[in-house]
Amino acid sequence: TDTTTTQLSGRYFKVKVSPQDDLMTDAGVTEYEFQVIDDIANSSSIVDADGNTLRKKTLDVIKRGSRYINIDTLHPKTESTSLVTPGTQTTTFDVDVTFSESVNNVDISDFEFIEIDDTDPANTITSSVGTITKVEAHSYSSFSDTDPSTTTTTTDTLSGRYFKVSINPNEDINGTYTFAVLSTSITDQGGNSFQMSTNDTFDVVVNINRIPTLTSVSITNPSVTPKTEEFKINVVFSEVVYSVNIEDFQFTDGSTSVASITKVEVFDSAFNSSSISTTDTTEVSGQYFSVSIDPNDDLNSNGTPAVTYTFEVLSSEGIIDEASNSFDGMDGEATTLDVEVDTVTPLILDAEIVNKTLVLTSSISLKTSSVIGAGGFAVKGSDSTVYTVYSVAVSGTTITLTFAAGTNPKKRGTYSYTKNSTLTIQTSASNALAKIEGADYGPDFTLDVDGSKSFTAASDAFFLYLYTQNQDGGVDITDGV
Repeated sequence: TDTTTTQLSGRYFKVKVSPQDDLMTDAGVTEYEFQVIDDIANSSSIVDADGNTLRKKTLDVIKRGSRYINIDTLHPKTESTSLVTPGTQTTTFDVDVTFSESVNNVDISDFEFIEIDDTDPANTITSSVGTITKVEAHSYSSFSDTDPSTTTTTTDTLSGRYFKVSINPNEDINGTYTFAVLSTSITDQGGNSFQMSTNDTFDVVVNINRIPTLTSVSITNPSVTPKTEEFKINVVFSEVVYSVNIEDFQFTDGSTSVASITKVEVFDSAFNSSSISTTDTTEVSGQYFSVSIDPNDDLNSNGTPAVTYTFEVLSSEGIIDEASNSFDGMDGEATTLDVEVDTVTPLILDAEIVNKTLVLTSSISLKTSSVIGAGGFAVKGSDSTVYTVYSVAVSGTTITLTFAAGTNPKKRGTYSYTKNSTLTIQTSASNALAKIEGADYGPDFTLDVDGSKSFTAASDAFFLYLYTQNQDGGVDITDGV
């Protein structure tokens, strides 16, 4: 019966109770009392087969005739929500959701991946930016079930406390978004509906970073790069990018280009093999690139061992990813690489005849080398006699020129050097000895005056007075050489 007029007989009765709505509070589980009332309006109503009425209400009867009932007045909430793989998401990712108690009626429609209006205090949802592809119900807080119950629809529902939700973000989004539990159908075991609050709803912030960025920029060996030889820099993007050519890179002194980009190669992740390359504006695609750089010949600083130049990946030349998101150098530090370039060119500090060989002393240690033949050198004495250079040997800071057999070179003269195919004199950083034309060789000039004082004449002019016993003259400027 569900009325006060239709009456039942028997010994065993099941009474259905519907608590009032206002019992659903956040006060927790509250104790209420269920009573068997022995009369209605003071008249007996419940009787046995012999007509005996239920005993009148007394305190003792109330205690024996009632039961205290615990009514669940708490709405289920999300206890925690967390990204399975924190960081930047670009493909399908998972969020683990733990409810405050076991719940029912869970399906993919209970979750959303959304964009919200940060400027609105109410956190207004502006749009859905992803698809919920799957929900798994797990038995443990570790989410370690090997074969969890799964739903991919809005009709097959799950029960439990621990759920793993898979989200596939839209391809055209980029920025910060929110995972939310937005449900009106989830209930607990007592039928209490899921209650959302601001903290529960907007609990997981997800960064979707689809703009291609630079993962690394590194110079290949040597770390201090020769200024006269081509070198390479490896560039790694966060994903495969397109429309890459030599115009996307530059090597500058901070403002002016000081090198030519000669080639861009596409490599595998280990930079072991190249699949394609471009030496002009022809565009290539890939994730791992090797950029060849040929420094200008005038990168030169004789007073400084190394000068820092900047290699930059330009953000304005049209590099895009598969979804046409443009590389824009989001992290300014990642777009550049400071390259220390050894720009010191060797200088010849001294040149003298030693044991009938011409020995040149360099300002910097040189690459050891030797060659039979002139090796780019030409030498002649102070009397204009040309000496045939038989061989050239380079070791440390010394360059030794050996002449043809029987040559007895003058102590003073001139020498010239031009880099050629047989010998390039250069430092360990491959900075080459510059062209030399008609440089003087010979010992420093030392004058002993009366055996009491000596000095060396460098570039300063000085007067030397010569006294001869024959006053008839015969002395001219050549006698002072």
